[in-house]
Amino acid sequence: MNPIKPDYDPIKDTLGLPGLNVLKYRSRHLFKNDIQFDYKAFSIGFSTRFQSKIENIDNRFVRPLFEEIGSGFDSDDAPTILPGLKQNFDQFQKNVWIHDMRVSVQITPALKLSYIVNNFTNVEYQSRPGDMRAPTLHMLQLSIRPKYKDK
Repeated sequence: MNPIKPDYDPIKDTLGLPGLNVLKYRSRHLFKNDIQFDYKAFSIGFSTRFQSKIENIDNRFVRPLFEEIGSGFDSDDAPTILPGLKQNFDQFQKNVWIHDMRVSVQITPALKLSYIVNNFTNVEYQSRPGDMRAPTLHMLQLSIRPKYKDK
């Protein structure tokens, strides 16, 4: 028995948002696509990801901390476990398309030089509340694959 909240039920009180039958912190829909074209020593590739909004998070993150003991706070001003998480969740609760591309050249059989751009449309998104994902990221990659002689 919990002396602060005598009717505390760990099963009910740790459920997600009411009325949703979706796993917490999961997107209902995820689509991935990747295409690459090769010509001689050159290649170009493009990938796309669609992630639907996260619909369900822990109820404790959006409910006021002292809701059950009649704190007298307005619901918008009431302290929560993580201040600002509800506003953050509301702001980034959206479907997103993320696009990446890459260009590479095979210099020798053992050397490959690639230029990769992740999230080239610079979409602001979160994979879960509070987890801001990287903005546009440019990478230059040199891959070395040594050739071994057969014995």
